[in-house]
Amino acid sequence: MKDGEGVISAMQTDKGGKYLLKAPYDKELDLVFEGKDFHTQIMEINTVRENKTDFKKLTLQPPPVKIYEIEDAYVEKEVFKNPMAYVVLSDTGKTFEEDVEVRQEFEEKINEIKKKNAPVVALANETYPETFGFLYIDGTIYADQGKLDSATVTAFIGNVEYRSLMCDKRGDFELELQYNKEYEIKVARRNHATMRFLVDAT
Repeated sequence: MKDGEGVISAMQTDKGGKYLLKAPYDKELDLVFEGKDFHTQIMEINTVRENKTDFKKLTLQPPPVKIYEIEDAYVEKEVFKNPMAYVVLSDTGKTFEEDVEVRQEFEEKINEIKKKNAPVVALANETYPETFGFLYIDGTIYADQGKLDSATVTAFIGNVEYRSLMCDKRGDFELELQYNKEYEIKVARRNHATMRFLVDAT
C-alpha cells in the first residue's frame, strides 16, 4: 500500500491469495500488486469519508484482481502503466464502490494486446520440418578488454522468447534459428550494457 512514493504497509498474500493491509482514512492510495514472476499492477483506492468525525476501525474488501505473469507472451508491460481498477469508500463508509469504467478500460486494453500478439505467439510456437534446415549464427562477444565470457544470448520472436544460451569462456556461441521468421537477439551480461540486433531469416 502506497501514499505517493511512500510505502504505508506491505505483506505477502497467503496461499489462497488473501491479504490484509492497514489503510488511513481520507487518502488517495495505490494498492500495488507485485512479485518476481508477475507484472506490477495497481489498484487505486480513495478512502476519503463524508463524515470525518467517525474513526471506527473497519475491515473492507476491495474487488478481486487478476495478476498477469511476466512470461505470459500475450500481454506487454506497457499495459500495466494504467491502474487496473479504481475504488472509493462509499457514502456510508462501510463498503468500497468500484468505478466500473476503469476496470472495463483496462480489460479492453488487455484484450486488444492479446489479439495483437496472438499471431506472433502462434508463429513462435510453429515448427517446420527438418528438411527446411536451420540458420546457424556463430558469434563471439567482445568487450573493451577483449572477449567476454558468460554473456547470455537470447533470441525473441516478437516479445516471445525463442531460445536462450550462454557463451563459452572464449565468448563464442552458436545460435540455431528457424527460417521464415524475424528475430531480435539480445546479448546481456552483468555490469555491461545490453546490446540488441535484428536477424531476418525469411
